[in-house]
Amino acid sequence: MEGENSQLLENAHSEFNKRNFDQAEDLYTKFISSCLQSRDCEAYKLATAYNNRGQIKYFRVDFYDAMEDYTSAIKTDCQFSVPFYNRGLIRYRLG
Repeated sequence: MEGENSQLLENAHSEFNKRNFDQAEDLYTKFISSCLQSRDCEAYKLATAYNNRGQIKYFRVDFYDAMEDYTSAIKTDCQFSVPFYNRGLIRYRLG
C-alpha cells in the first residue's frame, strides 16, 4: 500500500509542477483518501498533499476550501510551516 501511495504522490507532484492542476488535484485527493483509509502515510507527506491541493484551490480563488486544506495540513503536521503562511496569506487577502 505504501508503494502505491508513494507513486500517487509522486504523480501528483509531477502534474502540479507541470501546472496540470486538475489532474494534480485529483491525484492529491486520491492520495489523501488512501492515507486516511489505510492510516499508513507519513504525516509530512499527507500534510504536503493537503497543502498542495490547497494551493490549487487558491489559484482558482477558492479561498475557503483552500483554507480548509491548509488547516488540515497544519493539523496533520504542525511542524510544517508552509501551510501556516499560506493560510495567513488568505486571511490577509480576505481582510
